[in-house]
Amino acid sequence: MSTELAAQPGADLANVDEAALAANAIGQIEDADLVLPVITVTQQMSRAVTDGDVESGHFYNAVSGEDYGDELQFIIVAYAKGRFYVHNRDEEDERTYVASGPVAPDTWPEEYAGKLFADIPDAEEQWKVRSNAGEIEWGRGPTIVTTHNYVGFVKGETGIPARIGLSRTSAPAAKKINTILRFGGSAPWASAVKLTLDRREVRQKPFFVVKATQGEQSAPEEIEAAKILAVQIQQAGTFALDGGEATEEKVADAKPSTPSGGVEV
Repeated sequence: MSTELAAQPGADLANVDEAALAANAIGQIEDADLVLPVITVTQQMSRAVTDGDVESGHFYNAVSGEDYGDELQFIIVAYAKGRFYVHNRDEEDERTYVASGPVAPDTWPEEYAGKLFADIPDAEEQWKVRSNAGEIEWGRGPTIVTTHNYVGFVKGETGIPARIGLSRTSAPAAKKINTILRFGGSAPWASAVKLTLDRREVRQKPFFVVKATQGEQSAPEEIEAAKILAVQIQQAGTFALDGGEATEEKVADAKPSTPSGGVEV
């Protein structure tokens, strides 16, 4: 009798749908209980640098502790434009607000909630227009920063997805990436985007800006992993932006200029 009972589960497992079994095992894990690691660019005053965990001018995953140095190949699976706002920056009651989509959520401060970001004077679109028209000084830049967010994984690391966000002085790299993705003629994950860092200075304070170029071709297993991740993101409808400027720019008044003298954001 005991032999039969021991053998029966093994016989049943041969006919089990492994994918359905796995889905059932993790089916109760909610989106709110997930952390999507952000790969940041460490600046001189980044916490990981001041804590001695990594040098400045490196790509760094604060969740895994992985230090990628000053160059990495990133396979992009999804893109979303986001917004980032810090209320009472550097104060004890500092609070961070993040959003995706064209409208400020109801959870944002009253002066912004429910309004189109494109119409808010403190958001980048109007700030750029006003600065180029000479109405205001660029100064520390707009209060509400536009972020270009990319979800995917570092080439060779298909296990856990990550997010890279580009904003402010790294926004030109985002525009180049978007051009590559839009006109590449194939799926975005067919090849990686190569990201490097360019050292700049403002008032003798160094900071690092992301540069982007076409990267290496993706391996077959990376393409399959990207497709799976793309389906998961599609089923979720979106992906959460968990706060923080992914480039961790601490020199906020760095003002890149266009050839015509306007402000590029």
